[in-house]
Amino acid sequence: MGQTRILLVLTRTLGDVMLTHNLIDGCIRKFGDCHITVVVEKAYENILEGNPKINRIITGTNWHMHWSDIIDMVVSKQYDEVMIPQQLHAEDNVWHQLEEYRHQHLVDFYLKRCRLPERLPEDKLQIFIRQEDIDFVRYYPYYPCQDVMLSNPEQPVKRIIFHTKSLADGKDWDKFNHLSKALKDKGYSVIQMGAKTDPLIDGCLDYREAFSFRQIAAVCSKAFCFVGLDSGLSYIAAASGCKSIIIQGSTIPQTSGPWGSNVINVVSKTRPECEEVRCHGNCRFKDKCISNITVEDVLKHIA
Repeated sequence: MGQTRILLVLTRTLGDVMLTHNLIDGCIRKFGDCHITVVVEKAYENILEGNPKINRIITGTNWHMHWSDIIDMVVSKQYDEVMIPQQLHAEDNVWHQLEEYRHQHLVDFYLKRCRLPERLPEDKLQIFIRQEDIDFVRYYPYYPCQDVMLSNPEQPVKRIIFHTKSLADGKDWDKFNHLSKALKDKGYSVIQMGAKTDPLIDGCLDYREAFSFRQIAAVCSKAFCFVGLDSGLSYIAAASGCKSIIIQGSTIPQTSGPWGSNVINVVSKTRPECEEVRCHGNCRFKDKCISNITVEDVLKHIA
């Protein structure tokens, strides 16, 4: 019997595409010898490159506008298995409220949609850092964090990476400026990663959009720790092995965000009406649940 030919379509967004590596491991557990083709937005190709289990990556832009091209791939009969875990409509976005999936993580939802084996306890987030990524960061012009890449792992430089903006207001924390000041007072240095549209945090070294996703993972792997939200860059930080402190309010670790022994979740105390059902993206209250998390709540996990 020949290889099982698999087409896996998970085009976006950053955190979701990071889970592709786990889906691929599920494919191999189920089918054994596989030839795996992944369809992804060009912007996220960098996340998947380097995974030796991926045989082909097909990229494009605005795939959601060109599903006919994907359908053509499906009906071409080039593949034995076609998996499209992508969330395509509003009903998909409430998967975490359905009894079948309640308090299960997004990766488990995707595994079930693809009819793949359940996640194993030892399964980790993955990103495949190349030597070229490390070299690029190490020799980046005017990069003040070269000592992060060159430091002795037994005595890591006390540089902390921030990612401060998600795609949903209910996930965003409003105290990063205060946290930055508190860390500077304690002798730490803070690097800010993310998009240029993210508000610049006071006292941070600005490296928004300076690096590719794998290069960000390379920096994280040598940093003292990472502080972020339930967002895609937090998945990358956790996959790098960095100590990752994840601030969460409208979402909970059981359903969203990175996991692993290096991940610390700082979760807001909930109102009684939020115990069973979290808003997930947009807090229903004017004073967001995540705002209840204090700087001290985060600091105690850094020192």
